[in-house]
Amino acid sequence: MRLRTNSPVTCTQRIARVLRQRIRLQRHPILLSYLQGMLRYNAFGALVAYLFLITLLLGVKAAHSIVVDRVVAIVNQEIITLSELEQINIQLQNPLFEQLSIEPSRVPKKQQLHETLRLLIEKKLQLQAAHKRGITVGREELQQALLEVRNRQGITDDIALQRLLSQGNLTISDYTQEIKDQLTILKLINREIRSGVVLQEDEINAYYNAHPEQFILPERIHLAQILLSLPQDAKDYQIRDFKEKARKIHAQLLDGGDFSFMAKSYSDGSEANQGGDLGYFKRGELLEGIDRAVFSLQEGQISDVIRSPLGFHVFKVLEKKSVETIPYGEVKYQLEERLFLERSDMAYKTWLRRLRDQAYVEVRM
Repeated sequence: MRLRTNSPVTCTQRIARVLRQRIRLQRHPILLSYLQGMLRYNAFGALVAYLFLITLLLGVKAAHSIVVDRVVAIVNQEIITLSELEQINIQLQNPLFEQLSIEPSRVPKKQQLHETLRLLIEKKLQLQAAHKRGITVGREELQQALLEVRNRQGITDDIALQRLLSQGNLTISDYTQEIKDQLTILKLINREIRSGVVLQEDEINAYYNAHPEQFILPERIHLAQILLSLPQDAKDYQIRDFKEKARKIHAQLLDGGDFSFMAKSYSDGSEANQGGDLGYFKRGELLEGIDRAVFSLQEGQISDVIRSPLGFHVFKVLEKKSVETIPYGEVKYQLEERLFLERSDMAYKTWLRRLRDQAYVEVRM
């Protein structure tokens, strides 16, 4: 059989027709997909693929009972199979892989697979770009990254790791490869995108001046408390006894008793050893009755005895802070980091869209 390498369409038709007629390639869609993908790039490559497929298929001709996988996408010269897609779907539902950008369990099955396929296509495009640019991850680099990720996820040893992975029928090899892929892509992004993102001082200052509402601190109050906790299912007489004790403590405080000392002596709160210091609160962060009572006080004043589901409280206002604007110098570096990430994200999305536009991507779902 003669193949004309300068006519890929004719070549495609001839090979596909011969294969269908002689060895029923339609029963092996994954192999047919691979051949068709090759033909789009190189007719000579199709000839090699043709000879290889004949040899392969003749060897398995009798095994018609085997279920053959199918191609769901072609990314340049790589294929994505349904089984690979479903395996990635499993990974995305495993807590150890939650650093990926979607949560598949929250979307319907069909939509879930399409979204997962989009992520997988983007991942393959980026890994191909990294390979083309010679970006690699060394053994020591990978081991260090694995250690950092495992420490961050609270994984102490391989047994604990395998137990978590087994929830999704995954292996340590799957986990290691995913970390390696993510590290490779991170290095690519740092080289191609983040290295080109530069922020000027006047840009940061301009953003600060244009968005004053983002740098306002609301009214806050610094509180200390003495808490007498009521027992669960307290009887009436117990409630009366605790209330009377709280009143006596309150009276001593009004007579000039040291709040910090009395909190350490009588309070059941976890902050008692710090003199009852609760820290700062904004309006609305406390129970409604407590919030209304303490924000009506002036700095240094002591509240009445207040009942709550926890028991009886006495509060002291240690400090009150009015609404204020955070000075530029205090937020400059946090703001710079936020703007850098926003600009990097925009540049990344543009770069990724261009990468996909320049690639051959065929989706078959």
